[in-house]
Parts: sequence; structure tokens; C-alpha cells
Amino acid sequence: MNDTSPEIEKVYKEIIMAKSNEERFFMGLEMIESGYALMTVGIKMEHPGFSEKEIKCEIIKRLRKTDPTLAWTDSLGLL
Repeated sequence: MNDTSPEIEKVYKEIIMAKSNEERFFMGLEMIESGYALMTVGIKMEHPGFSEKEIKCEIIKRLRKTDPTLAWTDSLGLL
């Protein structure tokens, strides 16, 4: 679903591309951090008794569903 008009999307891309590589890199990091924060809040709501370790394990479980490069976490025996 895309509710953004092509004109607005073009302006947005121009604004982003006008930023330096460093600014775009840090924007990406902020988005990742926001995603982790939202995921953490959701896990805490679903499992209020989880410890920090259990929350981190649940985050890895959720990320593994879409990221096969995290298969190495099987060897840790945490999940």
C-alpha cells in the first residue's frame, strides 16, 4: 500500500539525498534503534515477566524469521 503521491515521494527523496552520507547513515541507525525500542515495548506488553535476557532472546527470535544470517545464533543455545 502506498498512499504517497509520486510528487511528494520525489521531493522526499531529494531532501534525503541532499544530506551527507554521514547524516543518512545516522538516520538509518536512529530508525534501527526506534525499531528495537518498539519491539522491546511490544515484547514487554506481551510478556510482562520477561527478564532483559529473555527480551533479547525474543528479539533475536523475531529477527530470525526474516533474516537467515542470524542462523548462527542457534549455536549459542539461548533460543
